[in-house]
Amino acid sequence: MTYKEYGNVAYDVVYSPGYKEYDNVFLDDSEMAACALYTHIYVATTLAGVYYTGNYTDEGTQPTWVDVSDGLDTLDCKEFHIDPFDPVNRQYVLVTTGYKLYRRVNGGSWEEILTPTDCANLIGCTDNGQIGGFCLNPTIPGKIWVTFGAKGVVEDPDCYWALYSDDYGDTWYVGMLFFGSSYYTYGLGSVRAYDDALIISADCSPFGCSAWYSENNGLYIDNADGTIATGAWTCGFNWDPLHDPRKIYYWSNNDGGGLHSIDIGVHDPAGHWENTKTLLVADIYPDDWGAMWFDPDDELHQRALSTLVNTRLYITLDAWATPPTLVNCTPHVVSLNPVDINGEVIVGLLLDHGGHEHHIIGIMTDETDTAPVGIAGANCDTAPFTDSIPDTCGAVCRCGIQAFVD
Repeated sequence: MTYKEYGNVAYDVVYSPGYKEYDNVFLDDSEMAACALYTHIYVATTLAGVYYTGNYTDEGTQPTWVDVSDGLDTLDCKEFHIDPFDPVNRQYVLVTTGYKLYRRVNGGSWEEILTPTDCANLIGCTDNGQIGGFCLNPTIPGKIWVTFGAKGVVEDPDCYWALYSDDYGDTWYVGMLFFGSSYYTYGLGSVRAYDDALIISADCSPFGCSAWYSENNGLYIDNADGTIATGAWTCGFNWDPLHDPRKIYYWSNNDGGGLHSIDIGVHDPAGHWENTKTLLVADIYPDDWGAMWFDPDDELHQRALSTLVNTRLYITLDAWATPPTLVNCTPHVVSLNPVDINGEVIVGLLLDHGGHEHHIIGIMTDETDTAPVGIAGANCDTAPFTDSIPDTCGAVCRCGIQAFVD
């Protein structure tokens, strides 16, 4: 839940984070005063597990962080998401060691809900393979998609799949099958879903990247159906389905290096989506899912992190039609929260011990703020890191910052 102002009153807007409004309810004066008091923030890290605070108020006060990693076999988070319909009570994380997917319910311990062995058994593999990524559909409660790559599948020796659950991860089913070489199989990227549309990317530099698009929930087995983009050094897919589900953003060194868009057309007789690729702006390389931000109220307003060469934040107010605004932050911003909270931009920061940058998460007062203030806790650089996220946590994982107001 986030809050807006309309005239001189405030109302709450329930979001599937970063995407869609579901309800508007006007607030009285006392509720308006409380709007900024209940910001929840999760940070999933690559070395130290998951941290949570429920008492962030403003950049001038360090919040109290709690390690909520109990139940995880390993702490090397790969991808993190909150339930878009119940972020308070349900979170999910994929870890790198063993490629296991976990769920946390009602503030309890993490429970393992899917492993590569589970996927292999569902499909009929002789090799356990890897879970590459996952997502929760922000328009269908309980719908989860995962990508899985493996060798030794009956239908083809090297291929990858999309599997899904309709009940929050209790039961899993085989969805969509993709064929590819072993290079692509083990470089499988991630998946995003919205309504009945589905995008899967295989991030496998330096061999290139493929993406697939489906408009019937991926519930078919057809290799050709859905291919939209391939090519050397093509990665970092992002998507704004709320405004245009048939426009996809990615970076590529093909056809001019930089940020590109794909406008998806009709599905041709050969089994591929016709598409138009456009170079939007040179030398901007959003390198992963979540490296772009889309304003839910204005499709022209976007942000992109360029992390491949130099870490820079770019802002456009016209969907990249004119040169974007460069925001050169210190410390460097390396990840974006899907939604702004109370006008503030919550970001992941680059840890730099030599440069005395010890906060993995920070606040920008607005999107042009060049000096994010760290909010990783008062003791983030001092063992035992009481009430803080330790600066030994590595980095923010994919989609590893998730914040909301409740």
